[in-house]
Amino acid sequence: MNNIGARLKALRLAKGLSQSDVIRRSGLAGPYLSRVENGHTVPTLRSLETLAKAFQIEFYQLFYNGQNPQAVVTFERECAEQVRQAMAERDQILKKVQVATLRLSEHLGYMSKLVASGLGIKQIARSSSHGRPATPKSRTLSKARRG
Repeated sequence: MNNIGARLKALRLAKGLSQSDVIRRSGLAGPYLSRVENGHTVPTLRSLETLAKAFQIEFYQLFYNGQNPQAVVTFERECAEQVRQAMAERDQILKKVQVATLRLSEHLGYMSKLVASGLGIKQIARSSSHGRPATPKSRTLSKARRG
């Protein structure tokens, strides 16, 4: 049974309950219960909790036969591990973003100082492409050499 509605119907019949019994115990509407059992409606978690109480079973038993819900526990552990891995990856990405942000901030601070010192954008671009900082002196020297 891949369908939760079919599983709920099988549980109801195994308990010897009619739909009317379940409706009375759960307070759910009759047409809703019928649509869920026939696979036309997907039940909400709240409805599933209500039905588990009406069937007088633990919630996990809606999905698992037996006393030991090992399959459910294993699934929960796998999900938790995937969440831990995703969070670790997120933390690594955040560290990279922080480093990049710090570098950008330092670069912008340096560029602001150069602009404040009187250099134009073209001189700043030229000097940063040569790997040496531009200063007002180097600009003056360049003009003197050309001149």
